[in-house]
Amino acid sequence: MLTPRQKRIIKYLTQQEDFTSVRFLAEMFNVSDRTIQYDLEHIEDAIQRPEVRITRNKGKGVIVRADDELLGIVSDVTEEHLKYYSAEERFEQILLMLFESLNPISSGKLSADLNVTRRTIVDDLKSIHQWLKRRKLELNYVRNKGFNIKGDEQKFRESYVEILIQHYRHIETLPHLKYVGKNSLPKIYEAIENGLNKANYSLMQSSIDGLVFHIAISLHRLRNDYEIVMPREEFKKLSEKKEFEIAAILQQEIEQTFNLRLPVSETGYIALHLLGARQSFNEKTVEFEEDDVLKSTIIYFLRNITQQIGVTIDKDKELIQGLLVHLRPAIYRMKYGFRNDNPLLGEINDRYPDIIYAIEANIHLLEDTFEVTFSKDEVAFIAIHVGSSIERKNISRNTDLNIVLICGSGIGTSQLLKTRIESYYPELNIIEVLSLSKLEPSYFERHDLDLIISTIQMEEQPVKMINVSPFLDSNDRSKLNSAINSHRETVVQKTMELGPVLNQLMHAEHIRWNVSADTWKKAISKTVEPLIEDSIVQPEYADEIIRQFNIHGPYMVIGSQIALIHASSFNYVNQTGYSFVSLDEPVRFGHEDYDPVRYIICLATTSPKIHLNALRQLSFILMDKVRMERVKNHGKPGLIENINEVSKL
Repeated sequence: MLTPRQKRIIKYLTQQEDFTSVRFLAEMFNVSDRTIQYDLEHIEDAIQRPEVRITRNKGKGVIVRADDELLGIVSDVTEEHLKYYSAEERFEQILLMLFESLNPISSGKLSADLNVTRRTIVDDLKSIHQWLKRRKLELNYVRNKGFNIKGDEQKFRESYVEILIQHYRHIETLPHLKYVGKNSLPKIYEAIENGLNKANYSLMQSSIDGLVFHIAISLHRLRNDYEIVMPREEFKKLSEKKEFEIAAILQQEIEQTFNLRLPVSETGYIALHLLGARQSFNEKTVEFEEDDVLKSTIIYFLRNITQQIGVTIDKDKELIQGLLVHLRPAIYRMKYGFRNDNPLLGEINDRYPDIIYAIEANIHLLEDTFEVTFSKDEVAFIAIHVGSSIERKNISRNTDLNIVLICGSGIGTSQLLKTRIESYYPELNIIEVLSLSKLEPSYFERHDLDLIISTIQMEEQPVKMINVSPFLDSNDRSKLNSAINSHRETVVQKTMELGPVLNQLMHAEHIRWNVSADTWKKAISKTVEPLIEDSIVQPEYADEIIRQFNIHGPYMVIGSQIALIHASSFNYVNQTGYSFVSLDEPVRFGHEDYDPVRYIICLATTSPKIHLNALRQLSFILMDKVRMERVKNHGKPGLIENINEVSKL
């Protein structure tokens, strides 16, 4: 029996005059080389007739010469069905199919529609289960029928819109969603625009896009006799808001456009979207009239991150206030299903990988308290605040620029310039005002200069020079701002990369595989053991970690199957070092999302900063799927290969 993919492979190969490489087929069908090899072997076993010649050449690939019977077998494979999905695309497609369908979908149908095996679909559904769980929804199995999504109507819509926007965000023209009918989306857009104009109410385009999808989902469900209801108390509360009146106008436009009657509860759901879309950073909501809960949760959240990354940020008042201002509306938006895409997501992930990792490990503290789910975009916004806090600490220590002012005589114009610089840039350290004649080569040996600012043209000097006017106009300030920012970036980068690299702190003898431990306490002790044996820490260090674990809970479990254990006290640490243990059987640490734990890293440091470069490099392993697969498949040698690789970064 040939699978749909194997039939398509045969059909493609019978149309080729020459050999086709296995690599080309793998890329064409979005699978591995090994999978294509297995498919070819299966095809050879299934078709054993002299009229069919399948020639395989290790260097060239494969060529097929078929008879009429084989061509008949694959004749039902049409070009329009030649669609294969990457793992990410398949994930989106399954979610869209589940959200769209009002009836359960079997794994067999998913397998046939997406041209993969049922085993692959089962693995995909495990990931989808976790995705839905984080959004307070359930992947429900109906016996002998298949899978569907269950949960609160608003959570359902929020998540549906999220995956729709993700799926269509790169499409410039309006998509035609099959479940709302051809040309329905343009009509919804037009109805919303008319309603907003009548109400004299404005929304950002991203908010309108989200609302269009919300209404499209509603139309689909209502046309299929799905009852849409809203809890009475929530509806009553919404009906008292201004946005409810606007929602009623929009609903009326939709009803007239599509000649149907929407339930009154739909006005509430439209109002929810408007509330989220209109919430600004300066507005306070009734949910946050008292900031005590939010503030205390932020501090607790930052305290956990402090313990994880070893930099004290939970006492940074500027950071706490910044997060208060940001999170008030952010949580409000999330509660009402309004997305807030972060245009700098990729850049932030590249710049702060260790910070992103620490935030993701602890974001559940905010999610559980306020019953929301933080997207990767929202996590990145928090990373900006945390990263800025760390950089402020670095900058405040060592970012003053030592400068000297130069003019023809050393008086007059440069004194005027000095006054203006001190007014605009109090952080600059002006060593002195000199005439050009006194700027001798020996001057640079006696002074640690970063910058020369001059009112006259000069020959090239050992340090950077900027020519300005005595009045320091806007063009001059622009040049000076650029020099200051460049200097700060250099200091921050050097600070982040300061300290030993990972392979200097995590030695091969500190890495142990297939270690046995039946409790989390024993697992911690086994992980600290290599450091005790090498006199890096004292035996009491393991007890201190367990004590902190008992006080603060499983915050040290930072990712799926991964724990980063450490104590905040330096009392039992003789020198900085890391150890790594892989358990033969995973152990439960008590973390709701990331249990059970298989990989445990122990961090011991003699100061709050010395380990940061190695920790930064460690995050490149833990956050990289390819590198973690290397660890899973190749064990200790794979981990050592990773360590040596990231130690160069």
